[in-house]
Amino acid sequence: MAALRPVVVTEGVPVPVSTNGRTEYLKDAGGNTVITRLDEDILKKIAMSAGGSYVRASNTNIGLDQIFGDIRKMKSQELESTQYTEYSDQFQIFAALALFLLVADFIVMDRKNRRLANIRLFKYRV
Repeated sequence: MAALRPVVVTEGVPVPVSTNGRTEYLKDAGGNTVITRLDEDILKKIAMSAGGSYVRASNTNIGLDQIFGDIRKMKSQELESTQYTEYSDQFQIFAALALFLLVADFIVMDRKNRRLANIRLFKYRV
């Protein structure tokens, strides 16, 4: 098995677009293939406006070492966080069961309801 080597692209490459399982390349209005390009000036302006720094990191460790060094220099601090917990109510089954038992108690007890007193679900022998 061949080892993978890093690919360094200094020029642009075509932009792949996948449609219906087929890979094509993005075309402009004139039918020409669109080629990407790296605009470092814009990236530097974005980094400066955000208070950061721009480092061009390629597949080698040259740029990454500088980034990791800058991260190590940063002041470490603990961030405060607030955690919210949202519970879902799951009492409906128990409420329905309690309501059913309350209605059943009302029907079965003959002392509470005079109209249902003549209905004898259980016959007592004295």
